[in-house]
Amino acid sequence: MGHPRLAVDGVLLLEGKLVTVIRGQPPFLGKHALPGGGVELGETTEVAMVREMKEETGLEVRVAGLVGVYSDPERDPRGHTISIAYEVRRVGGRVAAGSDAAAVDLVDPAKLPALAFDHAKIVADFLRARKDPARALRGASATSPSPSRGSTPRRSTGRIRARTRQHPPS
Repeated sequence: MGHPRLAVDGVLLLEGKLVTVIRGQPPFLGKHALPGGGVELGETTEVAMVREMKEETGLEVRVAGLVGVYSDPERDPRGHTISIAYEVRRVGGRVAAGSDAAAVDLVDPAKLPALAFDHAKIVADFLRARKDPARALRGASATSPSPSRGSTPRRSTGRIRARTRQHPPS
């Protein structure tokens, strides 16, 4: 049995609109998704986020904060993938679809189209934290369900990053 893959997803608002990509590859071909993708060996998750945003949208960004860690083994039909979702801010570049994105679309975060993966949950967590900044400081948006369903969420411990360094993906 292999290890989970590690990915990043970015939440970027431009003039009040959420930056999404239209997926040009399966799974979820043709669906809206947050820009993001796999972390490469030797890369920090923050560097991966900046790279993925540039590759998929043409935008240069900086990481502004953590939205949360999403580790449900069923979140990606290709296999167990843990995603670290970041809020990012634009620092340059022009909107242009690239890599596996068929298009870039700006959508109203209050009226989201159907999103791929668990991206609607990521956006909801982001919006909830913006309404209650104290919640974000308490770490409420960086939760993962515990192994037994229905129990109280636990705060992220940061161990995911350490484990990926000790056990690189095969």
